[in-house]
Amino acid sequence: MKHKTEAASNSNFVIPDGLRIDLDEGWKKIISRQFGGSPGRGFGELIQNFLDSYDSSVPWSKRRGVITFGDNWVSLKDYGSGLNLEKIKLVTSMGGTDKHADPNKIGKFGIGFFSIFNPKLGTRKVEITTKCEDQAIKLEYIIVRDGHRPILNSKVLDHPIDFSTEVKVFFDRTGSVKQCIDYGKSSLRYYPCDIQMNGARFQSVWEEAAYTNAYFFDKSHCNGFFNTGNRFRATTILCKYEYISEMPIRYFITGGYNVHHNLDDFHATETPFMPGLEMVLNCNQLSVTISRDSFYLDYNYRNMISDLNESLLELMDQQFRDLTDEVKLANLYVLRKRIKTFWNANSKKPRNPSPSESVFYKLLNSKMFRLNGKKKPFSLLDLRRMKSEGIPLYFSEKGTNLRWLGGGFKHDFIVLPDECQLDKGAPGFNNSLFNSLFDDVVNLDTISDDRAKINSLIERDIIRKESLEPDCNFIETRVLSKKENQLLEKFDKLLNRPEIIETIEGN
Repeated sequence: MKHKTEAASNSNFVIPDGLRIDLDEGWKKIISRQFGGSPGRGFGELIQNFLDSYDSSVPWSKRRGVITFGDNWVSLKDYGSGLNLEKIKLVTSMGGTDKHADPNKIGKFGIGFFSIFNPKLGTRKVEITTKCEDQAIKLEYIIVRDGHRPILNSKVLDHPIDFSTEVKVFFDRTGSVKQCIDYGKSSLRYYPCDIQMNGARFQSVWEEAAYTNAYFFDKSHCNGFFNTGNRFRATTILCKYEYISEMPIRYFITGGYNVHHNLDDFHATETPFMPGLEMVLNCNQLSVTISRDSFYLDYNYRNMISDLNESLLELMDQQFRDLTDEVKLANLYVLRKRIKTFWNANSKKPRNPSPSESVFYKLLNSKMFRLNGKKKPFSLLDLRRMKSEGIPLYFSEKGTNLRWLGGGFKHDFIVLPDECQLDKGAPGFNNSLFNSLFDDVVNLDTISDDRAKINSLIERDIIRKESLEPDCNFIETRVLSKKENQLLEKFDKLLNRPEIIETIEGN
C-alpha cells in the first residue's frame, strides 16, 4: 500500500516516515547474542544451510558437501539448489527466512548465517559464490570496523562453477579455524551425508553403527539404531539429524518428571527394559527450542516414544533367547498392562503374531517361577492352566507363611517368586505383577494383616472362620520326671542353635 506523504490542502495530517532503527545496534545483537557456547557454532549454522540447500525429496545420504580449511580460512561447498534472487535478498538483509513453510528444513528463523560474524571469531571477510538463475555470482562481506555492519560487494562471474554454493570465511585470530572445524565435526557426526573434509571422507555415527552390526529401525515418527554399550548417557536425541541432547534413557522417556530411578520409570511409558543399549534416535518432527538444545514434551515427543517402544519390542523379539531370566522378569513387570490385554484376547499362541505379540507370548511362556514343593520352574501360562476356577493364586516372596491357618485354606499351589533386583526393581514388584495378570491373588506374606481380604475369603468359603479362632484346652500343672526334664533341656539347646532358628524362620 502506498501512502501520500504530502499534507492535504484541507488538513494538517502528515504520514510520518516510519520507525527509525539503529542498524549497527541491530547488527551487534544478531551476531553476538543468538547462541551461547562455542563461537564455532557459527560454522555449524553454515553446515545446516548446506543441508537445507537440497530439496526435501533428496535423501540425506545423497546430500554432498566439501569442507576445506587453511591457517586462517575455512570453506564449505554444497551441490544443492544454489541461491535464487529471493534467497540472495535474505542473506543481504538482517534476518528473514523462506524455510518456515517447510517442516523438513532444519533452519527456521533466518538469522543462523550471521552467527559466522560472531566477534569472538574475528571474522574479517565472508565470500559466497553461488549459482543464481543460470549465472554464477559472488557476494563479499568485508568487516572494516568491529561491531559495525560489513561492506557488501557483489559481481557476476564470467566463468561457470561446478558446485552450487561455496561459503568461504577468513579470520584474523588464531584458533578460530580450529573452533569452527571442531564444532563442525561434532555436528556432522550425526548427519548421514557424504562429507569430504580436506580430501578425506568424514565418517558419521550411522556408518560406524553399520560396521558394528547395530540394529537399525525406521518408523513413521522416528528412526535410529540400537547398539551395545555401557555409557551413562546412553540416549542421543536428534531432530532432522541435528544433535539436540544426550541423556540416560529414563530421563528421556519420563521427560525428567517424577523419576523413580527404578523399573517404574519404564512402566510409566511402557518402554521395554533392555539394559546395556546405546541409542541414537532421530525425529524430524520433534519440537525443539529456539536454541535447539532441548525439546518440548508435546505430541511429537509422545509419538517418538511410541516408535521407540515398538522398535525395542522388535529388538527384544530377535534377541529373546539371549535375555536373562531377570531381564524377562523385569519386562513382565514393565509391560504387564499390555501383556494382560494380549492374554485376555489370546488363549493360545496367535498365528502370524506381530513382534510385540510374539514378545508377550514368549514372556508368558518363560519358565521362571518356583512353586512350593516343586523342583522345576513354571511359566505364567502354566500357572493359568493349573489354577482352578474360583481359587486364588497364592504367592509368598519370603516363604514364611506357607502354612497359614495350619494349611487350612483352599489352594492349588503357592508361588515362590524371586525379587527382581535389576534397575533397583520396584516397590511391591510381585504384588503389582500378579495382581495385574491374575484377577484373584493372595499375598501370604501380608494376608494376616489384610482384614478385608480375609473377610472376602471367608465369604467365598476359601477359608473357615473357625480356623481363625482355634480352640485351646488347658490342663493342670504337672510335675515332670527327671528323664522328661532332661529331654526338654536337650530340645531347648537344639532349638536355640542359630542354624536351627534360621531353618525354621526360612521354612
